[in-house]
Amino acid sequence: MNKRLICVFLFLALVSAAVFADVEYEVGSKSYINVPVVKVYDHTKAYVVIYMKEGVSYGSTSIPKDWFKQGSSTRKAQVKALPKGLDPYLTICFEDGEFSFVYINMPASRMDSAWGVMNGGKLPDEFDPLLVASRK
Repeated sequence: MNKRLICVFLFLALVSAAVFADVEYEVGSKSYINVPVVKVYDHTKAYVVIYMKEGVSYGSTSIPKDWFKQGSSTRKAQVKALPKGLDPYLTICFEDGEFSFVYINMPASRMDSAWGVMNGGKLPDEFDPLLVASRK
């Protein structure tokens, strides 16, 4: 009985492999890159993101709060809550090689050490998706 069952599964695997072998897939025009985040500071005008560059250095950038407004035509960003145990990161999305959207993936609790508050001061340069994605 076990041999018969194994033969049936093997036959089904071969048939399904043959069916899916004829499917042609196109390379998508959408891509993304994840960049590790050290800390995000909440400022009245922007989120200031400290991220890991290649090696042991850090970069900083500011993402305007206007980009986060729900229903806005200028919406290009969203803060997403991370499950416990995952480290913060940015997901930078591109469509046809052009920047389309950025997600700040952070712990849900603003009491987490990855979150901070920035009370004034000079903001770093505005978010340059290609520069941050290159991590240079």
